[in-house]
Amino acid sequence: MTKPFVSVIIPTYNSEKYLIETLESLRSQIYTNWEVIISDDCSNDSTVSLAQKFSNKVPQPVIILQNKYNVGLAENRNKAIKEANSSWIALLDSDDIWMPTHLNDCVNAATSTNANFIHSGSIQFDSCTGKIIRTIAPFKNATLNLPKSLFDGSYRIQPSSVMFTLKLFQAAVT
Repeated sequence: MTKPFVSVIIPTYNSEKYLIETLESLRSQIYTNWEVIISDDCSNDSTVSLAQKFSNKVPQPVIILQNKYNVGLAENRNKAIKEANSSWIALLDSDDIWMPTHLNDCVNAATSTNANFIHSGSIQFDSCTGKIIRTIAPFKNATLNLPKSLFDGSYRIQPSSVMFTLKLFQAAVT
């Protein structure tokens, strides 16, 4: 089997309400050389069962981790990243959805640049009505003022819009 180019990391905790839609957005990606690592943080609903059912629907590798005790979002996400089998990591929160071209666009950016960190804009929507609340993307002035704009609130990055190299993650956590 070919090594996946990107590991999609989905941390979960009592995520049954939105997880199916999240996983279906992953399954609908036009880019298909991925694996997904779903790391559950002691859910007491059907989250793990839904993840297991998803694993039977896709040809890509699905790794399901279950914590023995609740560790919180950051540690849960980091534990999953440490299990990655690829050189690129894409984050996808369990209540978010990707457009079908998201991974393809990120992979194209990754392979055409020397970047170690890529992100896209995102759209916030009302989960009950589907109504768009706002689009989050950096303004040109914010990109010109990096890294200062990362800290003054003018440059926003949503976790589910991010893809980065495993090497960058390893450098950040050591």
